Amino acid sequence: MMAAYFASVVFWLVAWPPISRALRAGRPPEFSAQTQQKIDTAVQDAIRKVLVEEGHPEGVPVRRSILWHLIKHRTPYDPTVWQHAEEKLKLKKIQRLHQSATALGFKLTTTT
Repeated sequence: MMAAYFASVVFWLVAWPPISRALRAGRPPEFSAQTQQKIDTAVQDAIRKVLVEEGHPEGVPVRRSILWHLIKHRTPYDPTVWQHAEEKLKLKKIQRLHQSATALGFKLTTTT
């Protein structure tokens, strides 16, 4: 019994630190180029399938945020949602630009 305890303690002191470091390093598994290409193709096919099922038009480029929204909310593709989000982002960027200019002592005017 004592020998088993001693062996486990020695294992944890000697062998576990390198094993633990290797696990925490989070290195991706090493695949051959051919295997990586097959994986990438399968992922692209799966993404394309989800987009078609959700009603996204074929051939239109898709951003990751759109794909995530479709998968998360299980809603069909609606381009007006993304147009609204882009307009909101544009306004946010303009506000940030005005704040930066004010902080530097400038005043920006908006022309229409």
